[in-house]
Amino acid sequence: DTIIISKTGELSFQNHNDFDIVIHLLTNGQQERTAEVAAGGVSVLYQIEEAAEYTVGCHADVEEGTEIKLMVYDGENADTFSAE
Repeated sequence: DTIIISKTGELSFQNHNDFDIVIHLLTNGQQERTAEVAAGGVSVLYQIEEAAEYTVGCHADVEEGTEIKLMVYDGENADTFSAE
């Protein structure tokens, strides 16, 4: 779980893995938002409350102990990622 703050109202999530992941975005007083990101893909969440603290968590259907690599960008700045 990592705390992030958006200045743009948009957050991009870039999956640096060769497997799909699910991202959970939580903030106080608001409902949880989720995004599914394909292996090497990007997902953008819009209408993020600016200057609010969000907790980011993620999970994947992988063996316990597998490292999950995820980049988070403020805005629409992410490109697809190739693990090859």
